[in-house]
Amino acid sequence: MILVSAVWIFTPPPRPPAEDELRSLLLRQDQRCSGRLEHVRVHLARGSARAVLFLRAGDEASARSYAHTLWAGVQHCGHPMSAWNMADCSPLRLAPPRT
Repeated sequence: MILVSAVWIFTPPPRPPAEDELRSLLLRQDQRCSGRLEHVRVHLARGSARAVLFLRAGDEASARSYAHTLWAGVQHCGHPMSAWNMADCSPLRLAPPRT
């Protein structure tokens, strides 16, 4: 399991989307693709959205590639969030547990 951090920048729409809406959109797109998205954590802020994507992938490069593929699919579906720009997509480095 590889964790990927994704950040989107957007012009705030008249009605800000709910975190559940973005999570649902990504999960639906994953069902259309290869089903490698295990879980999504989302946080919305003014002008940006951050997510941690829990992806089944063999390496970091394929995890990043799949995150971009997911967002490209969202952009083609015509959803209002499809105008958002992905500003960052990078693997998360988890610190080892302290002993």
